[in-house]
Amino acid sequence: MKQDGSHDKMREPLAIVGIGVSIVYPPDTDTPQLVEESKTKPEETKAMTASAKMWSAEDVAAKIVKGIDKGKFAIAPGWEMAALAHFGSTLRPMVHSGWDKIVTKVRKAREQ
Repeated sequence: MKQDGSHDKMREPLAIVGIGVSIVYPPDTDTPQLVEESKTKPEETKAMTASAKMWSAEDVAAKIVKGIDKGKFAIAPGWEMAALAHFGSTLRPMVHSGWDKIVTKVRKAREQ
Protein backbone atom coordinates (compact mmCIF):
# COMPACT_ATOMS: atom_id res chain seq x y z
CA MET A 1 0.00 0.00 0.00
CA LYS A 2 1.36 3.33 -0.96
CA GLN A 3 1.01 6.13 1.50
CA ASP A 4 1.33 9.67 0.23
CA GLY A 5 1.94 11.25 3.61
CA SER A 6 -1.15 13.48 3.58
CA HIS A 7 -2.49 11.63 6.63
CA ASP A 8 0.76 12.37 8.49
CA LYS A 9 0.41 16.05 7.63
CA MET A 10 -3.04 16.11 9.25
CA ARG A 11 -2.01 14.12 12.30
CA GLU A 12 0.17 16.61 14.19
CA PRO A 13 -1.89 19.83 13.83
CA LEU A 14 -5.05 17.97 14.83
CA ALA A 15 -3.37 16.18 17.76
CA ILE A 16 -2.51 19.58 19.22
CA VAL A 17 -6.23 20.34 19.54
CA GLY A 18 -7.10 16.86 20.81
CA ILE A 19 -8.33 15.28 17.57
CA GLY A 20 -7.01 11.84 16.66
CA VAL A 21 -6.42 10.70 13.09
CA SER A 22 -6.55 7.13 11.85
CA ILE A 23 -6.04 5.77 8.36
CA VAL A 24 -8.01 2.64 7.49
CA TYR A 25 -7.06 -0.05 4.98
CA PRO A 26 -10.30 -2.01 4.66
CA PRO A 27 -10.46 -5.42 3.01
CA ASP A 28 -13.17 -6.22 0.45
CA THR A 29 -16.33 -5.58 2.42
CA ASP A 30 -19.77 -7.01 1.69
CA THR A 31 -21.63 -3.78 0.96
CA PRO A 32 -24.01 -2.51 -1.73
CA GLN A 33 -21.11 -0.43 -3.06
CA LEU A 34 -18.98 -3.54 -3.67
CA VAL A 35 -21.93 -5.28 -5.34
CA GLU A 36 -22.31 -2.35 -7.76
CA GLU A 37 -18.55 -2.07 -8.30
CA SER A 38 -18.40 -5.78 -9.14
CA LYS A 39 -20.81 -5.27 -12.05
CA THR A 40 -18.22 -3.22 -13.96
CA LYS A 41 -15.00 -4.44 -12.40
CA PRO A 42 -12.48 -5.60 -15.02
CA GLU A 43 -11.84 -9.35 -15.17
CA GLU A 44 -8.21 -8.69 -14.22
CA THR A 45 -9.29 -7.00 -10.99
CA LYS A 46 -11.76 -9.77 -10.19
CA ALA A 47 -8.97 -12.34 -10.61
CA MET A 48 -6.57 -10.31 -8.44
CA THR A 49 -9.05 -10.14 -5.56
CA ALA A 50 -10.57 -13.63 -5.98
CA SER A 51 -8.57 -15.20 -3.15
CA ALA A 52 -9.15 -12.36 -0.69
CA LYS A 53 -11.53 -13.01 2.16
CA MET A 54 -14.78 -11.04 1.98
CA TRP A 55 -15.54 -9.31 5.27
CA SER A 56 -18.94 -8.31 6.61
CA ALA A 57 -19.52 -4.59 7.08
CA GLU A 58 -20.18 -5.25 10.76
CA ASP A 59 -16.83 -6.99 11.27
CA VAL A 60 -14.91 -4.23 9.45
CA ALA A 61 -16.75 -1.56 11.45
CA ALA A 62 -15.96 -3.37 14.72
CA LYS A 63 -12.24 -3.49 13.84
CA ILE A 64 -12.27 0.20 12.93
CA VAL A 65 -13.98 1.18 16.19
CA LYS A 66 -11.60 -1.03 18.20
CA GLY A 67 -8.60 0.57 16.45
CA ILE A 68 -9.90 4.08 17.12
CA ASP A 69 -10.59 3.21 20.76
CA LYS A 70 -6.98 2.00 21.10
CA GLY A 71 -5.70 5.18 19.45
CA LYS A 72 -4.20 3.32 16.50
CA PHE A 73 -3.04 5.40 13.59
CA ALA A 74 -3.11 2.62 10.97
CA ILE A 75 -6.13 0.31 11.10
CA ALA A 76 -5.88 -2.71 8.82
CA PRO A 77 -8.44 -5.46 9.48
CA GLY A 78 -7.17 -8.97 8.78
CA TRP A 79 -3.67 -10.34 8.43
CA GLU A 80 -3.45 -9.63 4.69
CA MET A 81 -4.26 -5.94 5.03
CA ALA A 82 -2.11 -5.64 8.17
CA ALA A 83 0.86 -7.16 6.36
CA LEU A 84 0.43 -4.77 3.45
CA ALA A 85 0.02 -1.78 5.76
CA HIS A 86 3.11 -2.61 7.82
CA PHE A 87 5.40 -4.17 5.24
CA GLY A 88 4.06 -2.61 2.04
CA SER A 89 7.33 -1.25 0.77
CA THR A 90 9.04 -4.61 1.33
CA LEU A 91 6.17 -6.71 -0.03
CA ARG A 92 5.29 -4.43 -2.94
CA PRO A 93 7.65 -6.07 -5.50
CA MET A 94 6.29 -9.55 -4.69
CA VAL A 95 2.68 -8.39 -4.71
CA HIS A 96 3.10 -6.57 -8.02
CA SER A 97 4.84 -9.57 -9.55
CA GLY A 98 1.97 -11.82 -8.51
CA TRP A 99 -0.61 -9.37 -9.84
CA ASP A 100 1.29 -9.06 -13.13
CA LYS A 101 1.13 -12.85 -13.54
CA ILE A 102 -2.61 -12.87 -12.84
CA VAL A 103 -3.25 -10.06 -15.34
CA THR A 104 -1.19 -11.82 -18.00
CA LYS A 105 -3.09 -15.08 -17.44
CA VAL A 106 -6.50 -13.37 -17.67
CA ARG A 107 -5.54 -11.49 -20.83
CA LYS A 108 -4.17 -14.62 -22.52
CA ALA A 109 -7.37 -16.51 -21.69
CA ARG A 110 -9.44 -13.68 -23.14
CA GLU A 111 -7.43 -13.73 -26.39
CA GLN A 112 -8.05 -17.44 -26.95
